[in-house]
Amino acid sequence: KLKQLLARLEMQSDPDFTVHVLIDGSTDDSDTLKETFPKCHFHSYANEGRAAIRNRALEICKQGILLFLDHDMLPESNLIATHKSFHDSNSNSILVGNGFRNPQNATSDFAKYLVLAEQKWINKHPAEFTISRTEFVFTACNLSMPVELFAKMNGFNSTLRDGEDFEFGMRALEAGIIVHYDRNALAWHDDWPTLAQYIHRNSEYLAGKKVLVKKNPEFEKYLKVDAGEKSHNKFKQFFQIIGGKAALNNSFL
Repeated sequence: KLKQLLARLEMQSDPDFTVHVLIDGSTDDSDTLKETFPKCHFHSYANEGRAAIRNRALEICKQGILLFLDHDMLPESNLIATHKSFHDSNSNSILVGNGFRNPQNATSDFAKYLVLAEQKWINKHPAEFTISRTEFVFTACNLSMPVELFAKMNGFNSTLRDGEDFEFGMRALEAGIIVHYDRNALAWHDDWPTLAQYIHRNSEYLAGKKVLVKKNPEFEKYLKVDAGEKSHNKFKQFFQIIGGKAALNNSFL
């Protein structure tokens, strides 16, 4: 998937940017990718976690705009230009772009369910809005800000193994920083888990939320851990009913 991302970045309408690939403990195809994309800069680290590896950007980039993209994102050709245009008009601000899946790539029934759930959120929100605690959306899979701002915020909280983007977004709002959402900053999340993988991932998310709430009790009203746990348990029960009991053993969940 990283290969697809790098190939899409080569097709950007605005070519004036530098790509740094921060590899978090993985060795898969990295040598091949270096040969295929010689203009990209590859940096390998031990397995440090998402927050810590993103913070490494401060060691590499000293000025300009940082754009964070997850390895499984598929940017449209105007993504870089859209992020740049925002920051040209909004200094010392953060832009959150699209992190949803492309409905055209939903082939399985469960993939269509995931798209439907995302579409419900999309239908309730404008394509652009200024993020607040009452209208909160924040993801690091398609996220940009000035290097100086990221440094001033001391980056992501590297003590967190999950939920670091939520915590960062809340800190930014607390600091009075303008955080804007623009669905037109378009990169598609090429992530299509099976139902079993989805349940397993939600278990990890739920555990991460509990850690966040323990450290920051005021987050409970936003994360709604109790409601999330009930919903997660319903998903597990549904999976058992349709015949997925074999996957729901202690080694999996």
